[in-house]
Amino acid sequence: MEQALRCGLILSLLGLSTLAAAVPVAAHDSGGRVEQVRAGPYDLMVQVYPDLPRMGQAFEVTVQALPGGPSLRGSVVTLAGRPALETDAAPTRPVNLEPEPHDRASYAGELTLGARGAWGLEIHVAGAAGSGTTQVPITIAAPGAIPSVWLGYLIGLSPLLGLAWFAWWQRGYLHRLRAEALFVGQR
Repeated sequence: MEQALRCGLILSLLGLSTLAAAVPVAAHDSGGRVEQVRAGPYDLMVQVYPDLPRMGQAFEVTVQALPGGPSLRGSVVTLAGRPALETDAAPTRPVNLEPEPHDRASYAGELTLGARGAWGLEIHVAGAAGSGTTQVPITIAAPGAIPSVWLGYLIGLSPLLGLAWFAWWQRGYLHRLRAEALFVGQR
């Protein structure tokens, strides 16, 4: 019985260590898509995180000037979603991208597109070197089967609750057996 308790305890600790290791990763660490485009006088590098955004979920877009061209420092950078011809949706309102704290010449923001299919990310830059607009094609995927990461972890790790109950029950059972053995031994 004591060996079963140890096994249950080891499995519980293994499950808890798995739960502790299941920390979501920052958006920049996951695979993203990078495009180089031209908007008027600006040569831009546009990064989209994640690589395949999902319908109804916000995704991050980062815009920065390529070396050797005009800087974006002090510019106004806006982002809007424009549906392609085969996508049945309305364009989004422009969103102002904000300068990133670590690099004031790099702009970032989030956008949510409400329909799956082909879209164009319309990026407009107005700065010291002039203004320009460009589009980056993007595909929006259908929503996932499990709508959020935390719900997926909750469902996946739910058997640990049963394992914890089993270990707790075995602990009580072991204490009752020891008490009975002591009682029998004292007779």
